[in-house]
Amino acid sequence: MPVDIFWARMAKQKKPGTSLPQLPVLAKFCQSLCVLPHGNADCERVFSMLTHIKTEFRNQLGNDTKEALLAVGRNSLQNMSQCCYEVKVGRYLIKSAKAATMKALEEYHKKAEATA
Repeated sequence: MPVDIFWARMAKQKKPGTSLPQLPVLAKFCQSLCVLPHGNADCERVFSMLTHIKTEFRNQLGNDTKEALLAVGRNSLQNMSQCCYEVKVGRYLIKSAKAATMKALEEYHKKAEATA
């Protein structure tokens, strides 16, 4: 029997003659332990993705942008049933991406002019 199922059953067991759980704290603790990661592969994967996102040429990315790019990357890894060029992108997303790009370019040119 898998450990998580065992502790789920233990959490449902009642004290004889009552409706109170028999081992509520221990069962909850052990169930919590079952959800802890068994390694650091997920963390390493995220750090690797971030290294690919934040390059020498893209070192000025804001945290919001990095978060969004990480989310896109993680979602695409989870949905490998279709290739990146097969993904259907809606008009709203394209319009938002163009607007964000134009805004970023304007800010970049303003900073460049201010320092020149």
